[in-house]
Amino acid sequence: MQEPLCTLWHAEGQVQRRQALSTSIVFDTHGARAGETRIYLVAVQVAESGVQGRVVLSAVFVQVVVTGDDLLRQHG
Repeated sequence: MQEPLCTLWHAEGQVQRRQALSTSIVFDTHGARAGETRIYLVAVQVAESGVQGRVVLSAVFVQVVVTGDDLLRQHG
């Protein structure tokens, strides 16, 4: 693909910067216990600028393994 690129992130979580080339995503693990695995969808749509630009959509499922509940107590 040719730059400049336009991106748009989607996730089963809180996307920090939807139009950045990379971003952080905060997943809701409220109620999860240490050792529990949760699965979330993450997708990004990338398009070339211009009228004839190509568009690519890629999606993956990510596994989040909860290693402790300290953060849940601090922010819950």
